[in-house]
Amino acid sequence: GHLDEQFKQVQMLQDANNPEFVVDLINLYCQDSENILAELSRSL
Repeated sequence: GHLDEQFKQVQMLQDANNPEFVVDLINLYCQDSENILAELSRSL
C-alpha cells in the first residue's frame, strides 16, 4: 500500500556511507512523535 511505497522511497536514500539511515530515521520519527504527543497532552 501507501506505506510500502513511502518505505521504499526512504530505503532508496540509504547508501553505503550511512547504512543505518533507515533505522536512524525511524527512531527519530518515533522520538519526535512521542514529544509531540506529550506536548499535546500538556496543552489539553
